[in-house]
Amino acid sequence: MWTLLAALVAIAPCQPPEIVLGTSTTAPSGFTEASIVSKKDPQGGATVKVADGKLTLTQETLALSGSSIEAGDRAVLWSNPNTGAQCLQTISGGPATAGTAVGGQSPPLEPSANAACEAQGKVEADGLTGELGGKPFTLIALNRGGRCYINRPFGTVGDPIYVGYYSTGELAYGPKLTPCNAESATPTVTGDLRGTMHVYPPWMCFNTALTVEIPVNIAGKESTVSAQLIQYERFRASVQLGVLYTPQHFRSFGVADQDGKKVIGDLGPEGKGPEYLALVTIHGVPHYLHQLVGGPRYLGRDVVNENALADRIGLTAGVGFNKPLQRFALGLTLEVFRGVSVMGAFDFARAKELNGMTVGDPFAGKPEEIPTTERWSRRWTWGMTLDARYALAIFSKK
Repeated sequence: MWTLLAALVAIAPCQPPEIVLGTSTTAPSGFTEASIVSKKDPQGGATVKVADGKLTLTQETLALSGSSIEAGDRAVLWSNPNTGAQCLQTISGGPATAGTAVGGQSPPLEPSANAACEAQGKVEADGLTGELGGKPFTLIALNRGGRCYINRPFGTVGDPIYVGYYSTGELAYGPKLTPCNAESATPTVTGDLRGTMHVYPPWMCFNTALTVEIPVNIAGKESTVSAQLIQYERFRASVQLGVLYTPQHFRSFGVADQDGKKVIGDLGPEGKGPEYLALVTIHGVPHYLHQLVGGPRYLGRDVVNENALADRIGLTAGVGFNKPLQRFALGLTLEVFRGVSVMGAFDFARAKELNGMTVGDPFAGKPEEIPTTERWSRRWTWGMTLDARYALAIFSKK
């Protein structure tokens, strides 16, 4: 009840009304708990530790407990849980508003800082390569001058994105990646890690273009360093155009003259020849099998950069261009060139056959009266496929 009444009236200033950043301050008389809040909306907030009746407020505390509040809007809300009483202390000695200097100029970035940042980025990338067992990842390193290192020119959607910050004395907060399908709930803080690089926990973003931002505080001035990251898209499947070399064709029969007699004739086509199909190919089938036995979840293939054997094996299924309801193919593909694969598949066809008669039997009726039946048959055969995007690019050229 006391807490509710206190929330309905303006919160009075504490005595003293200010708390100095970086110093140990005794709690106002009668108050035992503190939290970082917004001066505009002082309810709620994140609780901070009060030890032996004193609060030591640091930049790290603000970063962890007040990261969602604008720098110039942060305040300390003191409360007494027994009485419901509250008072508000403003914070002095820290940044007033984002982007506003409150003391001194930002020290210039030393010429060697970029080289040192790049060298440290390579060390961190080598370490992550071993830690992840060679699995793909993106490491983008920044200092207060912007991006200083990236381990590959482009990322791939869904791969872990590690962000590193090389500090030369400034305080850096947790990174923000926008747009991104997920965001860390609690940002981490590097602190004063002069001449070292802090690598934050990885992100996974499923968009092809994003911005990496890290808020920093340089000599009391808050700003943001940023860099752009482009990622290749992943595909679970693709539409393919295919051709099978098969003996199964849609044959027709007619009436032919043989030694002055009317007999049943086979109008063909005969022998092995091409049949054209539209297919859907699922990429990276071995990865899905690995997932079924406890392996990592497979997110699809980056068709530009992922070209290991397991990436190039696909499961394909499709129908014929001619009479699609009467021809179906199911098999495996192996990409031999980008967008071009060889295919081994079962060819299922429902073709016309003579019913009770054979080619060469005498027949006095009309061709449409020849007794036939349709029957499904299956053959293992070989062929090739072409990614429909490549085919479109080829045939659309003037």
